[in-house]
Amino acid sequence: MLKMKNHCERCDADLNLESSAFICSYECTFCPQCTLEMDHVCPNCSGQLTSRPHRENQVAETNTPAVWTETLSGACHCGAVQIELAHTPASLTECNCSICRRYGARWAYFQRTTARIAHAPGAVSSYSWNDREIEFFHCNHCGCLTHYEGIEKDPESRIAVNSRMLEAGPVSNLPIKYFDGAVSWKFFDVEPGPGSGF
Repeated sequence: MLKMKNHCERCDADLNLESSAFICSYECTFCPQCTLEMDHVCPNCSGQLTSRPHRENQVAETNTPAVWTETLSGACHCGAVQIELAHTPASLTECNCSICRRYGARWAYFQRTTARIAHAPGAVSSYSWNDREIEFFHCNHCGCLTHYEGIEKDPESRIAVNSRMLEAGPVSNLPIKYFDGAVSWKFFDVEPGPGSGF
C-alpha cells in the first residue's frame, strides 16, 4: 500500500492526505513548488515525479502535527509584522543562492494554512527578481526580512518563514539542512565547508 508521507522531502513543507503532492516510483514525496523547481524529476532516483493519489477518510500513517494546537510565534524587530505558526518545524534550511546568502536567513517551511503573517496595510514591501516566481517580504520600519512566498498563492502554497524572526528557544537546536541553491539545486549530505557560500 502507498505510504502517504506527510512532509516534502526537499523543504519539509507539511503535506496532509488531501494536499497536492508528487511522488516517484520509490514514493519519494515532494510538494508542488519543489516539484516544479526540479522539473518533475526526483533528485534521488532521477525518475519522473507524478501526482500522488488522494486518500480520503483515513488517519495519516505518520504523526502529522495537529493544526494550531501548539503554536510558535515571532515578529520583526519593531513588532509591526507578527508571525504565528501551527507548530515547531522539523528542521530549518539554509541556502547559498545569490539572495539567501546575502539575507543570511534560515527558512522554516509551512503551508499558508499553517502560518499566519499579520501586519497593518503598507507595513511591508516585497522584492522579486529574474523569473518573478517568488517575492521576499520585509518590514518597512525596521527592515527585517520576515518571509517569502510564491507570486501565485492558494491555501496549500508554500510560505517560507525566516526563523531568525521566531522565539529563539524552540528553534535553537533544530537540525539545519544546507541547500545548494547556487549550483546543483540539491541538499548537501554533510555540512558544507569553506568556499561553499555558507
